Amino acid sequence: MDVISREVSYEEGARFAKENNLMFIELSAKTGYNLEEAIKLTAKMIFDKINIGLIDISDEVRYFKIAIIIV
Repeated sequence: MDVISREVSYEEGARFAKENNLMFIELSAKTGYNLEEAIKLTAKMIFDKINIGLIDISDEVRYFKIAIIIV
C-alpha cells in the first residue's frame, strides 16, 4: 500500500471546518476513500435545506457555497 503524503493534517482540516462552520469529511481523490459518502452527505444537506425552506430552488440567482478540501 502506498503511503499518501499530506499537505494538511486531519486535525488542521477538522479545525478549519469547525471554525468556518463547514462539514468535514476526510476523503482521498487518489483512492476514492469516502468520496461517495461525501457526495451523499452534501446532497442530503442541500435536500434537507430545500425541505425546510432555507433554500428556494425557484431563485435562479442564488447559488451554493460548497468547499471541498482534498488532502
